[in-house]
Amino acid sequence: MSIYSVPAGYTLWVANINAYSGDGNGGNAYINYQARVANNNVSPPNTITALNTTFGGSYQVLRTNPFPYTEKSDIQWQFSTNTGTHSVGLILEGILISNSAA
Repeated sequence: MSIYSVPAGYTLWVANINAYSGDGNGGNAYINYQARVANNNVSPPNTITALNTTFGGSYQVLRTNPFPYTEKSDIQWQFSTNTGTHSVGLILEGILISNSAA
């Protein structure tokens, strides 16, 4: 799992996501990938699942228009496997921009 909290006064714009898995089980496994976002700008805070999918060796998202995560959001990128133990790598490309930027 990887966690990121968007600082107050900023928006995180995520463009591209690449996830990879090393399968030590002869290619018979799959990885469940889930992105959960806790919105702490409301009371009480609510958590949504922004993405839930499965993949084999790799997963890729290439966005023309970046996806915004608002200030004070806690984002969790979670991985699990159906069998065995697997290494997983996650690369996210995004830009953190001040909400007061002109």
